[in-house]
Amino acid sequence: MTNSILVVGNGPLTTNVKHQLNATNHVIIKQEQLTEEATYAQLPPQLAAIVITAGPNDVDLVVEAVDAALQHQRVTVQRWILVSSAGIDGEVQGALNYPGVTDVAEYLREQRYAIKLIDETELPYLIIRPGRLVSEKQGPAQLFNEGELVPEGVVSYETISNLIKAGLQGKYQNQSIAVIETAEEEE
Repeated sequence: MTNSILVVGNGPLTTNVKHQLNATNHVIIKQEQLTEEATYAQLPPQLAAIVITAGPNDVDLVVEAVDAALQHQRVTVQRWILVSSAGIDGEVQGALNYPGVTDVAEYLREQRYAIKLIDETELPYLIIRPGRLVSEKQGPAQLFNEGELVPEGVVSYETISNLIKAGLQGKYQNQSIAVIETAEEEE
C-alpha cells in the first residue's frame, strides 16, 4: 500500500493539513489552477487518499478535474476526504456566515455536486462539514451526523486536520459529519 496523499487546496487549512501529514506520509500538494485537469498530471499510480480543502468556490470543478486526471492516468485511490461546509442540507440552526462567498445558493449547490461526484466514484469517503473556520481552537469538537441539526458555530483548522487524520485511518468511513467547537467564537 502507498502512503502518498494528494492534498488539493490553498489557504490556512491546507497549510495546517500539510504540516500534520508530512511527518508520516508522502504529501503531494496542489495549490494553483485547481480546476484544471493538467494540474494533476504525473500523479503516482497509487494514492492512499485525496484530501480536498479547496474553496470556497468552484469545489465541484476541482473534484471534476481531479477525478478526470485519476481516470485518464488510471490512478488507484483508497479514499476521498472532502472538507465541505455546514449548511449544505439546511441543517444549521442560525445564520451561518460563508466568508468569501457572494452567492450562497450557488455555493451550496457546488458543495452538494462535489459530494455527489465523490459518492459516484464508489470509493470510501469522508465528508467533513465544518462551521466557520478559525485559527485558534475554541474548545472540544462536537460532531453531528448527517441529518442532525447543527448549531451555528466555529471550528479550528487543527480540529479539521485531526478529523482528516482520523479519516485517513479509516474512521468515519462513508460518513458526512458536521463539526463545531463552540456556538460562538470567543474573543
